[in-house]
Amino acid sequence: MQHLWRAIDGLIAACRADALTLLVGGLFIVASLVALASIGIYGFPLDGSVSLLLTFAATAVFFGGLLLLVALFRERPDSPIGFTQEFLAHHASWDRLMRHVPLILLVSLFLPAFSGIKGSISLFATYSWDGFWIEADRLIHGMDAWRLIHPIVGYPFVTFILSALYIVWLPMLLIALVYFSFLTNRPILRAQFLLTYFSCWATLGSLCAIAFASVGPCFVHPLVGREDFLPLMEYLDYADSQWPIWVIHIQDRLAAQLAEGSRELGAGITAMPSMHVSMAFLYWLAARQVNRWLGWVMFGYMLSILVASVHLAYHYAVDGYLSIILTLLIWKTCGHLAARAHPLQKEVEPPFSAPSTEVTALNN
Repeated sequence: MQHLWRAIDGLIAACRADALTLLVGGLFIVASLVALASIGIYGFPLDGSVSLLLTFAATAVFFGGLLLLVALFRERPDSPIGFTQEFLAHHASWDRLMRHVPLILLVSLFLPAFSGIKGSISLFATYSWDGFWIEADRLIHGMDAWRLIHPIVGYPFVTFILSALYIVWLPMLLIALVYFSFLTNRPILRAQFLLTYFSCWATLGSLCAIAFASVGPCFVHPLVGREDFLPLMEYLDYADSQWPIWVIHIQDRLAAQLAEGSRELGAGITAMPSMHVSMAFLYWLAARQVNRWLGWVMFGYMLSILVASVHLAYHYAVDGYLSIILTLLIWKTCGHLAARAHPLQKEVEPPFSAPSTEVTALNN
Protein backbone atom coordinates (compact mmCIF):
# COMPACT_ATOMS: atom_id res chain seq x y z
CA MET A 1 0.00 0.00 0.00
CA GLN A 2 2.87 2.34 0.80
CA HIS A 3 4.27 1.85 -2.72
CA LEU A 4 0.83 2.61 -4.17
CA TRP A 5 0.56 5.92 -2.35
CA ARG A 6 4.10 6.85 -3.35
CA ALA A 7 3.23 6.07 -6.96
CA ILE A 8 0.10 8.23 -6.74
CA ASP A 9 2.13 11.05 -5.20
CA GLY A 10 4.59 10.75 -8.06
CA LEU A 11 1.78 10.89 -10.60
CA ILE A 12 0.30 14.01 -9.01
CA ALA A 13 3.74 15.63 -8.85
CA ALA A 14 4.25 14.90 -12.55
CA CYS A 15 0.95 16.49 -13.52
CA ARG A 16 1.87 19.61 -11.56
CA ALA A 17 5.43 19.83 -12.91
CA ASP A 18 4.34 19.30 -16.54
CA ALA A 19 1.03 21.14 -16.33
CA LEU A 20 1.80 23.55 -19.20
CA THR A 21 3.13 20.81 -21.47
CA LEU A 22 0.18 18.55 -20.73
CA LEU A 23 -2.18 21.45 -21.36
CA VAL A 24 -0.63 22.27 -24.76
CA GLY A 25 -0.56 18.63 -25.82
CA GLY A 26 -4.04 17.93 -24.51
CA LEU A 27 -5.54 20.96 -26.26
CA PHE A 28 -3.96 19.84 -29.54
CA ILE A 29 -5.39 16.34 -29.19
CA VAL A 30 -8.88 17.73 -28.50
CA ALA A 31 -8.56 20.27 -31.34
CA SER A 32 -7.45 17.47 -33.69
CA LEU A 33 -10.49 15.38 -32.80
CA VAL A 34 -12.80 18.35 -33.40
CA ALA A 35 -11.09 19.28 -36.69
CA LEU A 36 -11.23 15.72 -38.00
CA ALA A 37 -14.88 15.40 -36.95
CA SER A 38 -15.67 18.55 -38.95
CA ILE A 39 -14.71 16.72 -42.15
CA GLY A 40 -16.47 13.51 -41.20
CA ILE A 41 -13.53 11.64 -39.67
CA TYR A 42 -14.11 10.51 -36.11
CA GLY A 43 -11.00 9.78 -34.11
CA PHE A 44 -7.54 8.90 -35.31
CA PRO A 45 -5.72 5.57 -35.61
CA LEU A 46 -4.19 4.41 -32.35
CA ASP A 47 -2.19 1.57 -33.89
CA GLY A 48 1.04 3.44 -33.27
CA SER A 49 0.29 4.30 -29.64
CA VAL A 50 1.40 0.95 -28.25
CA SER A 51 4.57 0.98 -30.33
CA LEU A 52 5.29 4.52 -29.13
CA LEU A 53 4.81 3.46 -25.50
CA LEU A 54 7.13 0.49 -25.93
CA THR A 55 9.74 2.52 -27.85
CA PHE A 56 9.69 5.29 -25.25
CA ALA A 57 10.14 2.72 -22.47
CA ALA A 58 12.92 0.91 -24.36
CA THR A 59 14.75 4.19 -24.99
CA ALA A 60 14.47 5.11 -21.31
CA VAL A 61 15.82 1.69 -20.28
CA PHE A 62 18.71 2.08 -22.74
CA PHE A 63 19.65 5.48 -21.33
CA GLY A 64 19.30 4.17 -17.79
CA GLY A 65 21.60 1.25 -18.56
CA LEU A 66 24.10 3.56 -20.21
CA LEU A 67 24.14 5.88 -17.20
CA LEU A 68 24.55 2.91 -14.86
CA LEU A 69 27.60 1.81 -16.83
CA VAL A 70 29.01 5.35 -16.62
CA ALA A 71 28.43 5.37 -12.85
CA LEU A 72 30.09 1.95 -12.45
CA PHE A 73 33.07 3.05 -14.53
CA ARG A 74 33.51 6.28 -12.56
CA GLU A 75 32.95 4.91 -9.07
CA ARG A 76 34.52 1.45 -9.53
CA PRO A 77 32.66 0.14 -6.41
CA ASP A 78 33.91 -2.85 -4.46
CA SER A 79 30.51 -4.48 -4.95
CA PRO A 80 29.12 -3.74 -8.45
CA ILE A 81 25.99 -5.76 -7.72
CA GLY A 82 25.27 -3.85 -4.52
CA PHE A 83 26.00 -0.56 -6.27
CA THR A 84 23.60 -1.49 -9.08
CA GLN A 85 20.86 -2.41 -6.62
CA GLU A 86 21.28 0.90 -4.81
CA PHE A 87 21.36 2.79 -8.12
CA LEU A 88 18.10 1.17 -9.26
CA ALA A 89 16.43 1.70 -5.90
CA HIS A 90 17.36 5.38 -6.10
CA HIS A 91 16.49 6.07 -9.74
CA ALA A 92 13.87 3.46 -10.62
CA SER A 93 11.55 3.61 -7.64
CA TRP A 94 7.85 3.49 -8.42
CA ASP A 95 7.21 7.10 -7.41
CA ARG A 96 10.01 8.35 -9.66
CA LEU A 97 8.90 6.23 -12.59
CA MET A 98 5.29 7.35 -12.19
CA ARG A 99 6.42 10.94 -12.57
CA HIS A 100 7.00 10.24 -16.25
CA VAL A 101 3.74 8.43 -16.95
CA PRO A 102 1.65 11.51 -17.93
CA LEU A 103 4.25 12.62 -20.45
CA ILE A 104 4.56 9.11 -21.91
CA LEU A 105 0.78 8.87 -22.28
CA LEU A 106 0.70 12.31 -23.88
CA VAL A 107 3.28 11.29 -26.48
CA SER A 108 1.41 8.07 -27.27
CA LEU A 109 -1.71 10.10 -28.14
CA PHE A 110 -0.18 13.33 -29.43
CA LEU A 111 1.84 11.91 -32.32
CA PRO A 112 -1.03 9.74 -33.65
CA ALA A 113 -3.27 12.83 -33.45
CA PHE A 114 -0.68 14.76 -35.44
CA SER A 115 -0.54 11.98 -38.03
CA GLY A 116 -4.33 12.08 -38.25
CA ILE A 117 -4.18 15.78 -39.12
CA LYS A 118 -1.19 15.44 -41.45
CA GLY A 119 -2.82 12.57 -43.32
CA SER A 120 -5.93 14.70 -43.83
CA ILE A 121 -4.33 17.93 -45.05
CA SER A 122 -5.65 17.38 -48.57
CA LEU A 123 -9.16 17.35 -47.08
CA PHE A 124 -8.62 20.61 -45.20
CA ALA A 125 -6.92 22.51 -48.02
CA THR A 126 -5.70 22.22 -51.59
CA TYR A 127 -1.98 21.94 -52.32
CA SER A 128 -1.77 25.35 -53.97
CA TRP A 129 1.35 26.97 -52.50
CA ASP A 130 4.14 25.12 -54.33
CA GLY A 131 4.40 27.69 -57.09
CA PHE A 132 4.79 30.49 -54.54
CA TRP A 133 7.54 28.70 -52.63
CA ILE A 134 9.38 27.76 -55.84
CA GLU A 135 9.45 31.41 -56.91
CA ALA A 136 10.44 32.52 -53.40
CA ASP A 137 13.38 30.10 -53.53
CA ARG A 138 14.46 31.47 -56.89
CA LEU A 139 14.11 35.05 -55.71
CA ILE A 140 16.38 34.40 -52.72
CA HIS A 141 18.98 32.18 -54.40
CA GLY A 142 18.79 33.29 -58.04
CA MET A 143 17.88 29.70 -59.00
CA ASP A 144 16.35 26.57 -57.52
CA ALA A 145 18.21 25.99 -54.24
CA TRP A 146 19.02 22.37 -55.09
CA ARG A 147 20.98 23.53 -58.15
CA LEU A 148 23.02 25.87 -55.96
CA ILE A 149 24.25 23.08 -53.66
CA HIS A 150 24.34 20.27 -56.22
CA PRO A 151 27.97 20.86 -57.31
CA ILE A 152 28.98 20.27 -53.66
CA VAL A 153 26.69 17.42 -52.57
CA GLY A 154 25.65 15.92 -55.91
CA TYR A 155 27.69 12.73 -55.55
CA PRO A 156 26.00 9.37 -54.82
CA PHE A 157 28.08 8.64 -51.71
CA VAL A 158 27.40 12.13 -50.28
CA THR A 159 23.72 11.67 -51.05
CA PHE A 160 23.84 8.32 -49.23
CA ILE A 161 25.34 9.99 -46.13
CA LEU A 162 22.74 12.78 -46.17
CA SER A 163 19.98 10.20 -46.62
CA ALA A 164 21.27 8.26 -43.60
CA LEU A 165 21.34 11.42 -41.48
CA TYR A 166 17.80 12.18 -42.61
CA ILE A 167 16.66 8.72 -41.51
CA VAL A 168 18.39 9.10 -38.11
CA TRP A 169 16.06 12.04 -37.48
CA LEU A 170 13.21 9.58 -36.86
CA PRO A 171 14.61 7.77 -33.79
CA MET A 172 15.96 11.10 -32.53
CA LEU A 173 12.37 12.27 -32.10
CA LEU A 174 12.01 9.94 -29.12
CA ILE A 175 15.64 9.93 -28.01
CA ALA A 176 15.61 13.71 -27.48
CA LEU A 177 12.20 13.56 -25.85
CA VAL A 178 13.28 10.85 -23.42
CA TYR A 179 16.53 12.63 -22.56
CA PHE A 180 14.91 15.96 -21.76
CA SER A 181 11.94 14.40 -19.98
CA PHE A 182 14.41 12.85 -17.52
CA LEU A 183 16.44 16.07 -17.18
CA THR A 184 14.63 16.92 -13.96
CA ASN A 185 17.58 18.74 -12.40
CA ARG A 186 17.19 21.44 -15.08
CA PRO A 187 13.47 22.24 -14.69
CA ILE A 188 13.45 25.43 -16.79
CA LEU A 189 15.39 23.93 -19.70
CA ARG A 190 13.33 20.75 -19.49
CA ALA A 191 10.03 22.65 -19.53
CA GLN A 192 11.23 24.94 -22.31
CA PHE A 193 12.23 22.01 -24.51
CA LEU A 194 9.03 20.02 -23.92
CA LEU A 195 6.78 23.04 -24.48
CA THR A 196 8.63 23.96 -27.67
CA TYR A 197 8.60 20.37 -28.89
CA PHE A 198 4.84 19.96 -28.68
CA SER A 199 4.10 23.55 -29.73
CA CYS A 200 6.15 23.17 -32.92
CA TRP A 201 4.28 20.03 -33.92
CA ALA A 202 0.95 21.73 -33.22
CA THR A 203 1.65 25.07 -34.93
CA LEU A 204 4.24 24.39 -37.62
CA GLY A 205 3.39 20.78 -38.35
CA SER A 206 -0.37 21.22 -38.36
CA LEU A 207 -1.68 24.82 -38.55
CA CYS A 208 1.01 26.17 -40.88
CA ALA A 209 1.04 22.96 -42.92
CA ILE A 210 -2.67 23.43 -43.66
CA ALA A 211 -2.43 27.20 -44.18
CA PHE A 212 0.51 26.91 -46.60
CA ALA A 213 -0.30 23.49 -48.04
CA SER A 214 2.40 22.33 -50.44
CA VAL A 215 3.77 18.94 -51.46
CA GLY A 216 7.46 19.70 -52.00
CA PRO A 217 9.84 19.01 -54.91
CA CYS A 218 9.59 15.20 -54.86
CA PHE A 219 5.80 15.26 -55.27
CA VAL A 220 5.30 18.45 -57.27
CA HIS A 221 5.31 16.62 -60.60
CA PRO A 222 2.92 13.73 -59.87
CA LEU A 223 0.57 15.77 -57.66
CA VAL A 224 0.77 19.30 -59.05
CA GLY A 225 2.03 18.70 -62.59
CA ARG A 226 5.17 20.87 -62.49
CA GLU A 227 8.34 19.47 -64.05
CA ASP A 228 10.84 21.83 -62.39
CA PHE A 229 12.44 19.13 -60.25
CA LEU A 230 12.49 16.16 -62.62
CA PRO A 231 16.29 16.52 -63.11
CA LEU A 232 16.79 16.25 -59.33
CA MET A 233 14.54 13.20 -59.11
CA GLU A 234 16.43 11.58 -62.00
CA TYR A 235 19.71 12.18 -60.17
CA LEU A 236 18.31 10.66 -56.96
CA ASP A 237 17.20 7.56 -58.88
CA TYR A 238 20.71 7.30 -60.32
CA ALA A 239 22.29 7.76 -56.87
CA ASP A 240 20.02 5.02 -55.52
CA SER A 241 21.42 2.65 -58.13
CA GLN A 242 24.92 3.32 -56.74
CA TRP A 243 24.23 3.57 -53.00
CA PRO A 244 21.01 2.85 -51.07
CA ILE A 245 19.10 6.13 -50.83
CA TRP A 246 16.38 5.02 -48.42
CA VAL A 247 14.38 8.25 -48.55
CA ILE A 248 13.42 7.53 -52.16
CA HIS A 249 11.48 4.48 -51.03
CA ILE A 250 9.93 6.40 -48.14
CA GLN A 251 8.69 8.97 -50.66
CA ASP A 252 7.08 6.18 -52.68
CA ARG A 253 5.40 4.90 -49.53
CA LEU A 254 4.09 8.38 -48.64
CA ALA A 255 2.62 8.74 -52.12
CA ALA A 256 0.90 5.36 -51.78
CA GLN A 257 -0.48 6.30 -48.34
CA LEU A 258 -1.84 9.56 -49.75
CA ALA A 259 -3.63 7.65 -52.51
CA GLU A 260 -5.09 5.28 -49.90
CA GLY A 261 -6.15 8.13 -47.62
CA SER A 262 -4.08 6.63 -44.80
CA ARG A 263 -3.77 8.50 -41.51
CA GLU A 264 -1.51 5.98 -39.79
CA LEU A 265 1.55 7.07 -37.83
CA GLY A 266 3.97 8.82 -40.19
CA ALA A 267 1.51 9.18 -43.07
CA GLY A 268 0.75 12.42 -44.88
CA ILE A 269 2.51 14.80 -47.26
CA THR A 270 3.44 18.36 -46.38
CA ALA A 271 6.44 20.53 -47.25
CA MET A 272 5.98 23.97 -45.68
CA PRO A 273 7.27 24.32 -43.07
CA SER A 274 9.90 21.61 -42.56
CA MET A 275 9.51 19.69 -39.32
CA HIS A 276 12.82 17.96 -40.01
CA VAL A 277 14.58 21.33 -39.86
CA SER A 278 12.41 22.58 -36.99
CA MET A 279 13.24 19.62 -34.74
CA ALA A 280 16.94 19.60 -35.68
CA PHE A 281 17.11 23.33 -34.89
CA LEU A 282 15.34 22.72 -31.56
CA TYR A 283 17.87 20.00 -30.68
CA TRP A 284 20.68 22.49 -31.26
CA LEU A 285 19.00 25.22 -29.19
CA ALA A 286 18.58 22.82 -26.26
CA ALA A 287 21.82 20.84 -26.62
CA ARG A 288 24.05 23.91 -26.46
CA GLN A 289 22.67 24.60 -22.99
CA VAL A 290 23.53 21.08 -21.86
CA ASN A 291 27.05 20.68 -23.21
CA ARG A 292 29.16 22.86 -25.49
CA TRP A 293 30.47 19.98 -27.57
CA LEU A 294 27.05 18.40 -27.88
CA GLY A 295 25.83 21.79 -29.04
CA TRP A 296 28.42 21.87 -31.83
CA VAL A 297 27.49 18.33 -32.89
CA MET A 298 23.82 19.25 -33.07
CA PHE A 299 24.63 22.46 -34.95
CA GLY A 300 26.40 20.38 -37.58
CA TYR A 301 23.47 17.96 -37.65
CA MET A 302 21.00 20.82 -38.07
CA LEU A 303 22.95 22.20 -41.05
CA SER A 304 23.12 18.70 -42.55
CA ILE A 305 19.36 18.29 -42.24
CA LEU A 306 18.78 21.71 -43.81
CA VAL A 307 20.95 20.77 -46.79
CA ALA A 308 19.54 17.24 -46.99
CA SER A 309 15.94 18.46 -46.96
CA VAL A 310 16.65 20.34 -50.20
CA HIS A 311 19.04 17.88 -51.83
CA LEU A 312 16.75 14.88 -51.19
CA ALA A 313 13.81 16.78 -52.75
CA TYR A 314 11.65 16.84 -49.64
CA HIS A 315 11.61 20.60 -49.23
CA TYR A 316 12.22 23.96 -50.80
CA ALA A 317 14.93 25.90 -48.98
CA VAL A 318 12.41 28.46 -47.74
CA ASP A 319 10.60 25.65 -45.90
CA GLY A 320 13.66 25.29 -43.69
CA TYR A 321 14.27 29.02 -43.33
CA LEU A 322 10.73 29.69 -42.13
CA SER A 323 10.92 26.69 -39.79
CA ILE A 324 14.03 28.10 -38.14
CA ILE A 325 12.44 31.51 -37.64
CA LEU A 326 9.19 30.16 -36.23
CA THR A 327 10.91 27.57 -34.03
CA LEU A 328 13.14 30.28 -32.56
CA LEU A 329 10.10 32.45 -31.77
CA ILE A 330 8.35 29.51 -30.10
CA TRP A 331 11.53 28.61 -28.19
CA LYS A 332 11.84 32.16 -26.82
CA THR A 333 8.17 32.31 -25.86
CA CYS A 334 8.27 28.91 -24.17
CA GLY A 335 11.43 29.97 -22.34
CA HIS A 336 9.54 32.84 -20.70
CA LEU A 337 6.64 30.54 -19.83
CA ALA A 338 8.99 27.92 -18.39
CA ALA A 339 10.81 30.53 -16.28
CA ARG A 340 7.51 31.74 -14.85
CA ALA A 341 6.40 28.19 -14.11
CA HIS A 342 9.72 27.40 -12.38
CA PRO A 343 10.84 30.71 -10.80
CA LEU A 344 13.54 29.01 -8.72
CA GLN A 345 15.63 26.75 -10.92
CA LYS A 346 17.30 24.21 -8.69
CA GLU A 347 18.19 20.53 -8.64
CA VAL A 348 15.01 18.60 -7.96
CA GLU A 349 16.11 15.04 -8.64
CA PRO A 350 19.36 14.86 -10.63
CA PRO A 351 18.72 12.08 -13.15
CA PHE A 352 22.36 11.40 -13.89
CA SER A 353 23.75 10.89 -10.42
CA ALA A 354 24.82 7.77 -8.60
CA PRO A 355 23.21 7.14 -5.22
CA SER A 356 26.24 8.46 -3.35
CA THR A 357 28.19 10.49 -5.89
CA GLU A 358 26.82 12.59 -8.73
CA VAL A 359 27.44 11.46 -12.27
CA THR A 360 26.94 14.65 -14.21
CA ALA A 361 28.86 13.93 -17.37
CA LEU A 362 25.84 14.40 -19.59
CA ASN A 363 24.63 17.51 -17.81
CA ASN A 364 27.79 19.63 -17.68
